[in-house]
Amino acid sequence: MTSALAPSHDDIAALERGSTLLGCGGGGPTPLAASLLRRWTAGKALPRLLDAAELPPDAPVIATGIVGATAALAEKPPGGAEFPAVVEAVAAATRTRPHAVMGIEVGGVNGVMVFAAAAVLGLDVVDADLMGRALPRLDQLASAAAGRPLAPVALAGGSGPTAVFDGIDDRATERLARSFLPEAGGWASVAFAPLRAADIANAAIPGTVRRALHLGRTHLALPVAGDARTAARALGGELLCDGRVLEVVRHRTRRTFAQGTVTVVDDAAGALTRVEMENEYLLALTDGTPVASTPDLICLVDRRTGSPVGCDQVRAGLDIAVLHLPGAAFWRHPDRIGRVGPRAFDLAHPPVLLDRPWTGGSDPADRAGRAAGAAR
Repeated sequence: MTSALAPSHDDIAALERGSTLLGCGGGGPTPLAASLLRRWTAGKALPRLLDAAELPPDAPVIATGIVGATAALAEKPPGGAEFPAVVEAVAAATRTRPHAVMGIEVGGVNGVMVFAAAAVLGLDVVDADLMGRALPRLDQLASAAAGRPLAPVALAGGSGPTAVFDGIDDRATERLARSFLPEAGGWASVAFAPLRAADIANAAIPGTVRRALHLGRTHLALPVAGDARTAARALGGELLCDGRVLEVVRHRTRRTFAQGTVTVVDDAAGALTRVEMENEYLLALTDGTPVASTPDLICLVDRRTGSPVGCDQVRAGLDIAVLHLPGAAFWRHPDRIGRVGPRAFDLAHPPVLLDRPWTGGSDPADRAGRAAGAAR
């Protein structure tokens, strides 16, 4: 068990960068989330970060965050009242009072917004989340994959409406949430049925917030235009490609999420690496051979600025490094990987993963490095 951590405002930049890396090109505007967190906690301490084992075993923990279109989120940012609305609605429906909150996904905007939500609610943050990265669908939450009900689920829109759904399964939760979003202004805060603190080890992914902080601190400390292979190793992964974006094709489909293909030509070898994306980077193939896939992490990083490049930002001519970082061990279980592997996104390839996953534990930063070292 790790002891409680009291993050400071100086840690927000690292949390933002680490959450962006774990977003795998998606997950929404982390700079906006970081700006809101700074504003909502100005002159105050950030919420504490706790290990679930520090809470009483029966203590209810509610997962909360934001779902919907990131463009709409940027146009109409949260005001703060949205999180109490959904957490209190779930608490009333389950006749519980949460001891703490945790994020629904550590990748992207929700990796930062959980601290903003906790600050408004006056609660601590549990060091865990329900994805271990960013993923596009609510039926891809760890608690759903572990057989735990998501409902009752509450949603509150940026434009005012609030809804509570109960007695539904995870796929119905995804469908109803998406149908609610247009009426809510494109995005909504969300909260799910509480988990007991004792159940988080098996129905969530512990240690992910500390991992985000570690990745962020490590990445920000690297030279801006340094060696890409060294950067990959420092982050606990490996380098797939170091070159220039040759082409970006964005597919027009009827599906909810944006799809596309990024082709990168490696400077040294001349090999072509194709990265398939659907809100996040999901599959990488070098000269036609799959070399990395979800649930591991595929990250594109601008070689000139050092910044992660999102799916909505990547364009032809960018000099980028394609990195492969280990994903959470939770998703490698045979009963779970089908929810998040390439075939879950209609990509006809089996998962291609590093030899060892990220396993979290008492020292996530150390475990991440050791797992990648073993993979190399």
